[in-house]
Amino acid sequence: MHSEVSFLLMSFCAVPRRSLAEFWNDRWNRPTHWLLYSLFFAPLARRGFPKVGLVLSFSYSALLHWYPTFLAGVGSQMALGMGMFFLLHALLLSVERLLRLPSPWNYWYTWGCAFATMPLIIEPAAAMMGY
Repeated sequence: MHSEVSFLLMSFCAVPRRSLAEFWNDRWNRPTHWLLYSLFFAPLARRGFPKVGLVLSFSYSALLHWYPTFLAGVGSQMALGMGMFFLLHALLLSVERLLRLPSPWNYWYTWGCAFATMPLIIEPAAAMMGY
């Protein structure tokens, strides 16, 4: 049980310091990042469609998180929330790039996005662990 609580705390502490892009590119789940980058983002970006690559990467990640959450029996609403977390982050990354906020505004945008969407992923994960 302590390892599960540690995982939740680690997830919270991995929140980015500079930007959402920094979080997803440099700090969170490097093996999965490499896989999604190689399968979706890089090939489409080379063909001039980086936004499509971004959306497909996050959509696939949403599906990879939604399906096991749904099978775990925590409820379809929580499973949908888990998937929505990733779809929202694809949108928030696009907004971040569009806004090009200077520091410290980008810092506040990043933390605001992280904390606003965190319940979508933490609550189902906690429910699957029995909390």
